[in-house]
Order: sequence, then structure tokens, then C-alpha cells
Amino acid sequence: MIDGINYYQILGVPEDALLQEVQTAWRAFVKENHEDVVPLEERQAAKERMFRINEAYAVLSHEEKRADYDNAHMLNGGSK
Repeated sequence: MIDGINYYQILGVPEDALLQEVQTAWRAFVKENHEDVVPLEERQAAKERMFRINEAYAVLSHEEKRADYDNAHMLNGGSK
């Protein structure tokens, strides 16, 4: 988790989302926020969003990392 931000919220998926749902959400965000498709004046903000989107995807799309994240999230008061 980056700065207390919930990875599920970043990708807009429920905590019980299937891998396919995570992948679909990630692809949609990439299409909207990739630096090649946003106006020049929005590129820095898009780059920051992409960092968070990719970080969330890297965890939620990997079974072991996701389990570790979910366990830590529950211990830190997150709902599951």
C-alpha cells in the first residue's frame, strides 16, 4: 500500500475481484492515463497516476503479493 492508499480503490475493483477484473480495470486505466494519450500539460499528473495504477496492479495481479497485501490490510484496520 502506498501512503495508506487502498489498491482496490485505485483500480476501482472490489476486494473479492477476480484476476480478470483486475486486469480489465488496469487496462482501462492505462488507456486513459498513458503519457502518450494525455495532453502535454497533464502528463506529470498522468505519470503519477500511472505509478499508483501499476503499483496496485503489480500487487493485485500476483497471487502471493495479493495475499500478503490482504493480510496486512486486514491487520491495519481495512475491511475484508
